[in-house]
Amino acid sequence: MEIRKGAYGILESYGPRWVQARRFTLHILRDFGLGKNLMEQKVIGEVEKMLEKLEKIGKNGVDMQNIFDASVGSIINSLLFGYRFDETNMHQFLELKTRLNQHFKLGAEPIGALTGMYPWLGRLPILSNYKKATTDNWAALMKFFRQQVEEKLAVIDYDSEGNADYVEAFLKERKKNEDKEDFGGFEMEQLDSVCFDLWVAGMETTSNTLYWSLLYVLKHPEVLKKVYEELDQKIGSDRIITIADRNNLNFINATINESQRLANLLPMNLSRTTTADVEIAGYRIPKDTVITPQISSVMYDPEIFPEPYEFHPERFLEKGTGNLKKVVELVPFSIGKRQCPGEGLAKMELFLFFSNLFNKFRIEFHPDSADASIEKDFGLTVKARNYKVVMNKRH
Repeated sequence: MEIRKGAYGILESYGPRWVQARRFTLHILRDFGLGKNLMEQKVIGEVEKMLEKLEKIGKNGVDMQNIFDASVGSIINSLLFGYRFDETNMHQFLELKTRLNQHFKLGAEPIGALTGMYPWLGRLPILSNYKKATTDNWAALMKFFRQQVEEKLAVIDYDSEGNADYVEAFLKERKKNEDKEDFGGFEMEQLDSVCFDLWVAGMETTSNTLYWSLLYVLKHPEVLKKVYEELDQKIGSDRIITIADRNNLNFINATINESQRLANLLPMNLSRTTTADVEIAGYRIPKDTVITPQISSVMYDPEIFPEPYEFHPERFLEKGTGNLKKVVELVPFSIGKRQCPGEGLAKMELFLFFSNLFNKFRIEFHPDSADASIEKDFGLTVKARNYKVVMNKRH
């Protein structure tokens, strides 16, 4: 909250401001077609551009991390600011991605946790350089987001109907509240932090899950075989797969579910505060205690998921019928009122990118990555170690 200059944004705000920010964001996402064909077409557009690029470069070997990052990043950037990333502005995306990686790295180190809990430690000479690196990196991220906002402010038509992107919708709402104290919760600092929260949540987790899912499938040839068999039986051509196909691709859905479960991208989850005295398993936890819910304790519970550290997509399929099984303990998007507001978009992206990628290409490890590791690199989010794949058209 110190580097955000207050309890701004969605992830770290609370009380009326959080309620307002979440409600407004969900409203705008619905306006932009979340759960409708409009949003699906936006995602499919990025899927098609990715496939076209891979047709040109995939045969020689490619690290899909940057490809996924740019494709998924373009979707959230288009929703926030109204434009996607291409050859003309890819340098902008790469700089932003570098800053985000640095932010996650700094925040995940023990010193980062300490200075986050006790900001005064950052004033000690031995930690001042670390604190400066953190604040400077955050300032650079905020400068990027504010620049997009300033460009929008220069051309916005407050009387026009509809909204081209999230920033335009926010600025119009801010205009309506300009007579209220602090613009009714629509301050520019709030917009900066919301942009950061949505950009990170909309790109980092989805892109990393796709990268993990590709790795897990290639490391398990029996799963790869079943993925291709289902695609051949249910699709049978190189046409673009849409959300309408989702109910027919049970094994692919199960594979995505298992990838989310095993990757467990937020092992420490986000810290929260109890709003009342509570007792859990005989332990009394007072009101206003900071707690960190452990999603991993559920995702890796052997009573719910036998052999929890093994990759078994079949655990999400009904025995006999092969239908997709609903498992309430699969909670990669958390649960409750703080559940990820972009869950619907993320699920759509995971299905469309994953299914179309495997339907279009026969994929295998590049010789340089024959021994690709499934060891995790831990930060604020869990990353897979870099590997390369070779792609050849299937049809």
